[in-house]
Amino acid sequence: MSLWNVGEVLGVLDTYHSRRLMDENTFRQSLRHFLAESQKMIRLGNMEIIPFTAEILAEAYALILRHHIYQGDALQVATCRTENCRLLVSADNRLIEVARSEKIKAFNIETERNEAERQLP
Repeated sequence: MSLWNVGEVLGVLDTYHSRRLMDENTFRQSLRHFLAESQKMIRLGNMEIIPFTAEILAEAYALILRHHIYQGDALQVATCRTENCRLLVSADNRLIEVARSEKIKAFNIETERNEAERQLP
């Protein structure tokens, strides 16, 4: 996942918390859960956090224009392609559709969890 996408997760959690759609306890618990799961996935070798480079950004810009998608989604697909990722997992059907059209193996974690897990070492 791109370093940019970590910021997106934190931004979403912060927005919910600051709008009082999430109480302090739930906010802190969500942060801990995200960080713990990320650390676990990294330790298992199933996830890397990649800084975005000029090459990744250029690829993302092309994806935005080709697929009419949000920059954060384009960065995820571009990062997967540039880093030769084995697998992209998301709950965003549009992101999965774009990744698949770009010949990246992608699964919806909510509906294709078993298929995604079979791809992991």
